[in-house]
Amino acid sequence: MNNEQNKTTYTCPMHSEVKQDAPGRCPKCGMNLVVADADTAENEHSHKSHGGCCG
Repeated sequence: MNNEQNKTTYTCPMHSEVKQDAPGRCPKCGMNLVVADADTAENEHSHKSHGGCCG
């Protein structure tokens, strides 16, 4: 088994570039980090690929 597949990543809801392998607080704004899942990361990537503007 690959440990990378079972590794949990935590991210800031307001600063998606902040990623850690343990819970804690965002160094930029102090918000609690939340578990980042593959669906969220995939949607974020797609959103950024079209300029981040909807409309």
